[in-house]
Amino acid sequence: MHFEDSTLKQPDSITTLPDNSAIWIYVSEYARHGAVRGLVHRILEQRPDLSLVLTSTHMTFEYQDARITVLNDFQETTQTRSQFFASFAPHVVIWVGGGLSHTMMSTFQGPETCAILADAHADGFALRKMAFLPNPDKRTLQSFDAIFPIDQAAQNTLAKLGIVPEKLTACGAMQASIALDQSQEQNELEPLRIGSRNCWYAAQLSPDELPLILRAHQTILRLSHSTLLLLAAQSEAHASEVARTLSAFNLRSAILGPDAAPDANIQVGIHICDRGDDIALYRTASVSFLGNSLLSGQRGTSPTQAAAVGSAICYGPNSSDHSELYSKLAQVGGARMINDADSLAQAVGHMLTASNAATMALNAWSVMTEGAEITDHIVDLALGHLDEIGI
Repeated sequence: MHFEDSTLKQPDSITTLPDNSAIWIYVSEYARHGAVRGLVHRILEQRPDLSLVLTSTHMTFEYQDARITVLNDFQETTQTRSQFFASFAPHVVIWVGGGLSHTMMSTFQGPETCAILADAHADGFALRKMAFLPNPDKRTLQSFDAIFPIDQAAQNTLAKLGIVPEKLTACGAMQASIALDQSQEQNELEPLRIGSRNCWYAAQLSPDELPLILRAHQTILRLSHSTLLLLAAQSEAHASEVARTLSAFNLRSAILGPDAAPDANIQVGIHICDRGDDIALYRTASVSFLGNSLLSGQRGTSPTQAAAVGSAICYGPNSSDHSELYSKLAQVGGARMINDADSLAQAVGHMLTASNAATMALNAWSVMTEGAEITDHIVDLALGHLDEIGI
């Protein structure tokens, strides 16, 4: 491909990374958090030897994986562009959402590069009312080898910008969920032993949310005294701290063991997840409340793991990192938003009936599995290009 001259560094003057540092994912404000995480997971699942660079403009990503370099709150300036391309010279860019930058793309491109636009969102492109005015998006879109509009509206917008049908590889959104790691030990994947009791899990709570959860559970117990609340703790010391808080609310608790179900008098079960893995709790609970979402300033918890294992979902109003996905789940009856302890108690009590929980879980699972083929197609294009150039 040939591009106009740029005032920034040209590809042949960029200090390259080792060959295994090959893919750059640019996350625009129009991207979906879960879809990006799913894409990263699929790439590294197929090519665990690769390293990825992820730049994010409006979302926060955290990885404990040395193969993933994350630049959150990436603000494009002449200096940041120069610094970025002085350090990174990937062979593939996957631009997610829209909000294109001609200078970033033209600086990136070289003779052995492949550019993919994924989850192209209609709002991420500018349409000129007067056709004679230059449109930078129209020019930049020609830089991409393959474009995946997220829906029909995006496809129509791209067509108006002159993108030929052959370049619009497929229409549809990437998968919003991350597949479960089948390499996990079996006892981490199996539900906990709780007998025949109804239970719900309050996941990823901030310390200030815990009192609200406990007040909701007190209300639930007045209506259904055998309902069990599940909580996670990171260590034995943390479990003891949680147990003290529960005592202050006159709630009886116990540490959940691998072999025996909790006594019928136990109202809250605490599971120690010393490696931060709470998949067993999601598998056990008919309903999961996803925390870090009730209080002002919070940004929410991804629903992908709960939905993937068949737990019905409720969540708080402050879930901005995952708002689009939650909206879609709510539209199909796969998730329910609550605002406070009272509405949480009401929602959980309603959802815990067997038919309600099963229907919601199925609806959520169907949303989570949508787009798997699109994600696979994008990954195949990216990794196929690396194979072609010998990386």
